[in-house]
Amino acid sequence: MINRSIGKNIPNVQLMDYHHTGKLIKPGDLLDPEMKGYPKGSFFNLSQKGYRLLICLDKPTLEEIRGIIEGEIEFLLVVEKDIIDLVYRIGDDASGMPWSDSPYNWHLNPVETRWEPEFFSDGSKIYFDILLVDSSTGILKAHRAIMFSPEFTSVLFNAILAQIKMPFDKNEYFDHVDTLYRKYSSRELVYRSMVRMLVPPLN
Repeated sequence: MINRSIGKNIPNVQLMDYHHTGKLIKPGDLLDPEMKGYPKGSFFNLSQKGYRLLICLDKPTLEEIRGIIEGEIEFLLVVEKDIIDLVYRIGDDASGMPWSDSPYNWHLNPVETRWEPEFFSDGSKIYFDILLVDSSTGILKAHRAIMFSPEFTSVLFNAILAQIKMPFDKNEYFDHVDTLYRKYSSRELVYRSMVRMLVPPLN
């Protein structure tokens, strides 16, 4: 089970596929040479550094690694007040990662890395990275790049555009996330989704 983690725990690291040197990161490498460990949980973020879901597990199993690399993945979006919540499952409940979720708010990113939506237009698609890291060592265990469908991208981007225009109070946002988590499990949030997308298995 993945810990449900809120935005204040987002680790301050470069999460794309490259070190500061520009060297390609591959499984077995440290995700960031300056980070030797990460808080357990999942962290959804969109910024100028890229679009990604970072999943941090303590000693990921072979089934969890395979699930990221080649398993079926399902994404849903839930929008509640100032929260955009990415709800997802990887594989099935028996051998993969059951339903989990990770909240996002545009205002939490530093000003210099905030994603600017000027380029967005209907029909756009975005590439999205899923990264699995051993939380105890900081080593990248699996990576998979997928493409969000035009429908999913449209709902996500329009939710962000609405979020940008909202007044933002950090403590109030965290209170809203806590309330959402107390009210609904990740599985229950499935029934509150605005859009869903299935990524088929690779095998």
